[in-house]
Amino acid sequence: MLSFPRMDDEVKLLYDLVEQPSFSGEEAKVSGLLVRILTKYGWSVRSDSVGNVIAEKGQSGPLLLFLGHIDTVPGWLGVKVENGELHGRGSVDAKGPLAAFVAGVARAEATLDGRHESRGLPARIVLVGAVGEEQDSRGAKAIVNTFRPDYCVVGEPSGWEGITLGYKGFARASVRVEFPSFHGSGRYATATESVVSVWNSISTRTDNASSFQSLTASLESVSTERNGLSDEASARIVFRLPPWASAEGIASLLSEAVELARAGTKPWPENAKVTVCLDNSVPAYVAPKNNLLIRSFISAIRELGGTPRFKRKTGTSDMNVVAPVWNCPILAYGPGDSSLDHTSQERISLEEYSLAIEVWHRVLTALPW
Repeated sequence: MLSFPRMDDEVKLLYDLVEQPSFSGEEAKVSGLLVRILTKYGWSVRSDSVGNVIAEKGQSGPLLLFLGHIDTVPGWLGVKVENGELHGRGSVDAKGPLAAFVAGVARAEATLDGRHESRGLPARIVLVGAVGEEQDSRGAKAIVNTFRPDYCVVGEPSGWEGITLGYKGFARASVRVEFPSFHGSGRYATATESVVSVWNSISTRTDNASSFQSLTASLESVSTERNGLSDEASARIVFRLPPWASAEGIASLLSEAVELARAGTKPWPENAKVTVCLDNSVPAYVAPKNNLLIRSFISAIRELGGTPRFKRKTGTSDMNVVAPVWNCPILAYGPGDSSLDHTSQERISLEEYSLAIEVWHRVLTALPW
């Protein structure tokens, strides 16, 4: 295992963040904790109207913005360090990447001070600890028109050798069918059968393969209700969008699926009501890979004996929200195995965490600001 300075403090930084639960919509306590931590590390810190933590260092020079998120999915796991790993909700997604950045900045400042080159980095650095990434990216949406960074790094797990350049898009749809009540032995399909038929049509028109270029759909939930006067059923469907897919295309697919279900073997009542809604849609994004920011990460990873790997993720992140607006060199980086995101086994290797901190240290001290 490689040994780097301040390991104890750096692990405590991560431990403290993971120890504080911060499910989406319940970020206030971890927000306060992060404000205290960043203040101790010498950042100028504030919170905005939606609860984002915004911290700054430096007064002039190019703007590097680190966009992390402080919320997690539900499911408290407790926190422990065992066999060189820190276990806990958010350790990978995405408090590990956030803590690695904070510690990396501290290492870089110590290095520059030791060289007597400057007091701090010759650039303006902004850290955003965003809320709501796991729900609707409301934190990223709140700051997208506030900043215009020269460089942006999104704090998401890529593995210390990985550089994430792209994320699939996302759309959530609901289909609601309402029929007048009739006897179950009649000739018509029930509302539940009809919603299932719509889903079956969608599932046959999307891909089962989880690849970056595939359009996939998953049935998130189904609910039914009968009150003696009407028979109602609703389905919520999540789409993962490749670069070639659009919200308009998903809307067309939904309309076609309804028509195919309506024309199925079991007829729908003539006065059936069907409501289709498409909300919270964001397109896929793939970043260019030939720029100074990416070259700096490649160099730092190689210096530490790693093999840089470009990644494109089948999930969605805040990169999808900010990258098309900011139009600057952007990537996602952070320690952690993303296959452990949202699982009961979420944990992060402390060796990998320290390597990611050192990558940041080298990037920040090597960039020709």
